[in-house]
Amino acid sequence: MSIIRAFVHKHQKADAEKLRERQAAIRLRSIRRSRGLAYRAGAKLSSVGAEPSKGKQALIDKDALTLRALLESKPVALNDFIKGGGDPEYRDSDGYPLLHLSVGADNAPICHECVKALLNWQPSLDRIALHHRPINYSAAFGDSETSRLLLEAGCNTGRNKSVSVVDALGRTPLLTVMLRTPFDRAHFQVLLLHFPGAARVADAKGLTPLHRAIELKDEDVVRTILDVPKVNRDAKDKLGRTALMLACIGVPQFNVCLMLLDPPGSSEQASRTTQDTNGWNARKYAMHLGGGNATMAALLNPAFEVPLHLLKRRNIDRGRRFKDIDWMDELEDE
Repeated sequence: MSIIRAFVHKHQKADAEKLRERQAAIRLRSIRRSRGLAYRAGAKLSSVGAEPSKGKQALIDKDALTLRALLESKPVALNDFIKGGGDPEYRDSDGYPLLHLSVGADNAPICHECVKALLNWQPSLDRIALHHRPINYSAAFGDSETSRLLLEAGCNTGRNKSVSVVDALGRTPLLTVMLRTPFDRAHFQVLLLHFPGAARVADAKGLTPLHRAIELKDEDVVRTILDVPKVNRDAKDKLGRTALMLACIGVPQFNVCLMLLDPPGSSEQASRTTQDTNGWNARKYAMHLGGGNATMAALLNPAFEVPLHLLKRRNIDRGRRFKDIDWMDELEDE
């Protein structure tokens, strides 16, 4: 019986969601139709929207009712703005649509409520404003909750290759979040969960999420990225540096180097012979930029085979954190 109840509950929830979407679409069409009628009846075209009310024109001041002004009062004002004939796709004087402004607002609790209010009116989740989509603004200025709301509402993540979600610098939302200071681990996890393939995408300068994780000196993030299939460990940045080379700069990240060289003897492990634009390999980085640590120099010697007992003793066992997630098998088939 419990299986039957779960089945019924699942379909009831799906039907309720479809009904909500249809009702929202009907409300939106009604508002836009009434606004068009108001324009033809004499409302100013420069107004955001207008709706006849008791025989009078109820004009909306587009300069006073931008989201920046709404955020200073209550999120309810945003719903009132749209119900009064305001367009959910309205751009402010700087050219930013309401959804872009809401995901990038500073006041997080009010920001989340405004995003929810806008999503109920089904604005375009992939509208480009100044070369950026809402998910790019959320990655650059928002938080994990704003990105989660957009992703669950159905915005593109980059998985659909016909819709690009990289910004003007060629960065995916995942890499954008990793470049923010301080690093927001929760935001990183939300974006990686919805599109793990972004872990394989470099920006216009060749910087990859793996490079950035090593710059952050965060072993857990490195381990997580290496769990994503087909991550290129030998990808080079604009200076020809690989992840293994970056791990040797400054205080050597010994465990990270072991992760990159795991599993021993496999074609997946990072190359110790690859050279940068100056002809330096990872071993030379360790000798000249990493303090000349003898253990690191031996580890990065191409003739040295990393012993399994060393990996076990240092707890270098990446495993497969995403083995229970559906997209794992799809990525392996790509």
